[in-house]
Amino acid sequence: MAISIAFFGLGVGSLVVHTTKNRLRREDIPIYLLKSSLGFAISIGVFLVVTSYLIPPSVNFLYLFYLISSLPFLFAGIAIALIFYSRPRDISRLYFLDLVGSAAATLLLDPLLRSFGAEYTLVFVSLLVSVTCMVGIFVMSRNKAYSTVFISRTSKVMRYLDRLAASAHGNRESSNTEQDLAQNNTSTIGRNRTQLIRLLTTSLVLVIIFSLILALSSSFTDLVSIKPGEKKGLHYQLSNPSGFEHLFTEWNSFSRIDVTRQVHNTTQPQSFDSSGRSRALAAIAIDADADTPVIRWNGTMQDLEWIKDYMDFLPYEIAETNSTLVIGSGGGEDVLASLAGGSRNVTAVEINPLIIEAAKRFGSSAGNLYDRDQVKLVIDEGRRYLSGTDSRFDLIMIKLVDSWAAQLAGGYALSENYLYTVEAFKQYLEHLNKDHGILVMIRWNIELPRLIPLIYQSLLEDYEESPRGPRNGSVDSVSRENQEILSRVIVVENKPGLYFLPSSEGSIYPVLVMIKNSAFTTEELEIVKQRVSERNAKTILLPGDHMQSEFEEILSKSLGSIGSLGGGANSSISSLPPPTDDSPFFFARERIPLQLIMILTTVLILSGVLFTILLYYSKLNKIDMVTVMSSNKYYLLFATCIGLGFMFFEITLIQKFLLILGTPVLALTAILFSILIATGIGSYASGKLFPARPARAILVSIPLIIVLTMAYYFLIDDVIYQGIVLPIYERIILTVIFLAPIGFLMGFQFPSIIRLATGHNRKYADVIQSQIGSNKKFADSNNVSLEEINETDDHNVTLIWGVNIIASVIGSVLAIISSMVVGLNNTLLVGLGFYIGAFGIMLGISRLHHG
Repeated sequence: MAISIAFFGLGVGSLVVHTTKNRLRREDIPIYLLKSSLGFAISIGVFLVVTSYLIPPSVNFLYLFYLISSLPFLFAGIAIALIFYSRPRDISRLYFLDLVGSAAATLLLDPLLRSFGAEYTLVFVSLLVSVTCMVGIFVMSRNKAYSTVFISRTSKVMRYLDRLAASAHGNRESSNTEQDLAQNNTSTIGRNRTQLIRLLTTSLVLVIIFSLILALSSSFTDLVSIKPGEKKGLHYQLSNPSGFEHLFTEWNSFSRIDVTRQVHNTTQPQSFDSSGRSRALAAIAIDADADTPVIRWNGTMQDLEWIKDYMDFLPYEIAETNSTLVIGSGGGEDVLASLAGGSRNVTAVEINPLIIEAAKRFGSSAGNLYDRDQVKLVIDEGRRYLSGTDSRFDLIMIKLVDSWAAQLAGGYALSENYLYTVEAFKQYLEHLNKDHGILVMIRWNIELPRLIPLIYQSLLEDYEESPRGPRNGSVDSVSRENQEILSRVIVVENKPGLYFLPSSEGSIYPVLVMIKNSAFTTEELEIVKQRVSERNAKTILLPGDHMQSEFEEILSKSLGSIGSLGGGANSSISSLPPPTDDSPFFFARERIPLQLIMILTTVLILSGVLFTILLYYSKLNKIDMVTVMSSNKYYLLFATCIGLGFMFFEITLIQKFLLILGTPVLALTAILFSILIATGIGSYASGKLFPARPARAILVSIPLIIVLTMAYYFLIDDVIYQGIVLPIYERIILTVIFLAPIGFLMGFQFPSIIRLATGHNRKYADVIQSQIGSNKKFADSNNVSLEEINETDDHNVTLIWGVNIIASVIGSVLAIISSMVVGLNNTLLVGLGFYIGAFGIMLGISRLHHG
């Protein structure tokens, strides 16, 4: 949604410039550029004030929040459109600078967020823009002819034609014309200087305000602070200061963590030992919702006896756990359970360094857990770590890694999805010690309709790849195979009595899932039954003994045919195919999530409203939009195709390469930087390699994109699986090498279509100019004026760019939907289809130009 808001604001800003261009004088462009830039800085301040103090953190005000969020991008879109409007011939260089600036921002984002936090990073951006405007004003005020910087070469030709036309009617008219031009220039410069003084004052005030806010940020952290939504767990805690104390907040480029402490710890069962003494030092909330506790510990094994009273400890009672891997170790609760269970070597893998830093702040109060010799800390993504190690473990623990956060975000973001795919489960099984190794997962009961088919498919493929398989298709072999799979899975209630808000499927509670590399023994099953009975827990699935009725149908159909599940209360969830690396959407609860449908519907409705407003204001400004769009229909269709295709490629490649790069901060930085910088270079190269033949730039680059995309389609998975084991710097280099060529080629299309549209209309204008220069009757008879010809450098550049941006908004949503429906690899082919369509449109445009 963030991408959609940003691009939509940019597109609206461009179309605003287009609808008002008839009233926009070129000598006033510098002033409007400064005004829109300052508007960008001011609107960020408005956003922070409104969201911090005026809008309640409720979903009822969600669309108002979206509207306020789009304001800065609206002004940014106006500023960029003004630059493109004033210098269409330099579009290749301008687009290059735009993308290079965006690429540089990806490198600066993480250090800025870590230094200032999200809110004060926005303040810093406002300060930077205000200072830039102030410097620009100083430079312009010292140059009487500053406006000529923004006036295109065509405007100079127009002034020459003015003098040429006047000379045809005598020197007296020429002299009067020159005097009028001089008076107009003097008036314009005087008016602009007055506006410059006002803008300078505004920018100076903004610089002072934003500087003061940044200076006070360390002392008054809540001066500007966006409150968490009312459905977030952190919202409840912050709303109850008598029960919770907020200790601190930290940011990086992919998450926010908040550390809180309960003043009266009475609601968390896991926080107490058998004597009733509180064990929780604090809770670390990730993105305001998913909590991981920091446990009080004196460093002795005796101080961990209380953990054995909880169901979390059950796997350690039935397994030999000399070595344990904890994926998503968080505040360290699961690491403590491993130590209590006798593990002498615990490998703790955590993707978010902020969580580890927060846990370490508690030092000896938490037993200096991550500094102990028995604990090996790894900052990495779980799949990437496993791909790079040959180690085997007695037990692998994955407990609620990205639980509520992914549920509330719609479940299709970032790399934690790659932990819950068929390929991931097979990888876990491969890294367990043979026969007695156990994979332990703790998830929510409402996810079992997704988890059970995933487990079955993973074990099925593992069975078929083992010496015992593959099955020959007979009834006996299928039955034996199903019995083998069932004998390796146990599902029980994890925390008896701990229930959360009801859902359409009933109460929500955590479940403990154990998957063994071989069949559970009779002795192990008896231990499980005994512990379940002692702790008044529920058995959901126990080999040869019990299965809850609501999951029996799901499992029985899973045993028959994965992907053809149906019926029952959970049919909409269980009918989904098991998630794979090509479609890693474990948290999706529908084929096409309702959130995405709502976003797409909203974007389409807003686009329709925007088009209606565009027609209305174009009529007020004497612009015949129907004629404009009809005469530019092929250019607009081309811009739509490349806008859609670019987003399909970009989002698919980002999602695919998250797996190879591991941590989201590294992945987003490396991937976005590679694509943006390569696209920018491609834009610049298109103007250098094809300065006079933009159509050739498009007709050459798109076939190369087709060839490259087909190579990606067949090779990308092998490249990722082979490259994931490389050292970090080699993985970054591999990513750049793989993504740069496609980014470079995608940079050719947009600036080329702008130059092509400009060149096409300029040819027509040159004919009229030559006729006017020799025959004024031609102008009168064709209802053409020099003022109209003076707009030849526009040629609806802003309209084409605006349509391209709006198409990118729609493309960002459609790309996710496509990935969930047909998979990431096939989404590349869908994106390729849009580029093929653009190629066909360009062939038609070329024929028209030739005619």
